Amino acid sequence: MADQEALRNETLSCIESHKPVFTLYTDGSASDGTFNGEAAMVITSGPAHSPTVIDIWRRKGSALTSSFEEEKEAMAMAVQWIISSELEGRVLICSDSQSLLKAIANESEDTYEVRAKLLQVKGDVVIQ
Repeated sequence: MADQEALRNETLSCIESHKPVFTLYTDGSASDGTFNGEAAMVITSGPAHSPTVIDIWRRKGSALTSSFEEEKEAMAMAVQWIISSELEGRVLICSDSQSLLKAIANESEDTYEVRAKLLQVKGDVVIQ
């Protein structure tokens, strides 16, 4: 239990170290990794240890999909929200998908649309 608490505190500290105006948490999933997908995003402000939830976006995915595709959709929703809100200041996007973050960093063809949307952002976006 102490390890979980230490990890939680380290995570919150890392989020707060970016000093974001908004923190967006994204997640996507599919049953058995391939069926009935869903993507979601939670928009928050304030300190990571006691955030204020501004809004929650959800989207039902395809009947045949993958967890990766739904994670990518959740990331696209976050970036679209940032673009449409015309935000100034730093926005932090938190994702639990290592495969998506690596694909974005390696400029994988699968992430072209997300990366193209990121180029439209006028403010400062950090993805973690």
